[in-house]
Amino acid sequence: MTDRPSIEQTQGAIDSLAERLCRTCGLCCNGVLFHLVRLQTGDLLSEFAGLGLKIRRKKGSDQFSQPCPALENCQCTIYSQRPTRCRRFECQQLQRAVQGKITEAEALLQIQGVQQRVRQIETLMETLGKSDPKRPLMKRYEKVMAESVALIGEERIPRIELEREMEELQWILDREFRVINQEGPGEV
Repeated sequence: MTDRPSIEQTQGAIDSLAERLCRTCGLCCNGVLFHLVRLQTGDLLSEFAGLGLKIRRKKGSDQFSQPCPALENCQCTIYSQRPTRCRRFECQQLQRAVQGKITEAEALLQIQGVQQRVRQIETLMETLGKSDPKRPLMKRYEKVMAESVALIGEERIPRIELEREMEELQWILDREFRVINQEGPGEV
């Protein structure tokens, strides 16, 4: 007879791995992976509004924008009461680590690489104009790019670098993090 871990032990190990990776990452909540979260049937709007989420109705669905106001230092302050979509989402890094396709260390390296790239992008955006950290990264990028169209000569170099960095980031996010759903790539 072998000492196989019980279902509870296995689920506990998965939950522990998810907690460690998610507490390090936060990309699904901070406006980098997604720009909005659509609420699902059964999600209580009044409860979420009471928890600080600014719910709005748009195109026939209730939703809130990212970055999530309940995120503080990669920690969800409403974790036990979070919306259904947030409960169900698992990025590709987490899925691969749980499946044993990559190690936790490899997932952490990938997360850290993206976080570093995001910081570079934010620095470039600040050199080109105002960047509101309360807005999703892609929305900030679009605004900065629209406002910096008139740059010429050497002033144009940060804009070209920003464009290249953002393109590379989106490619990495699509390939390594996002799980495209029926809603679209900017939504969870």
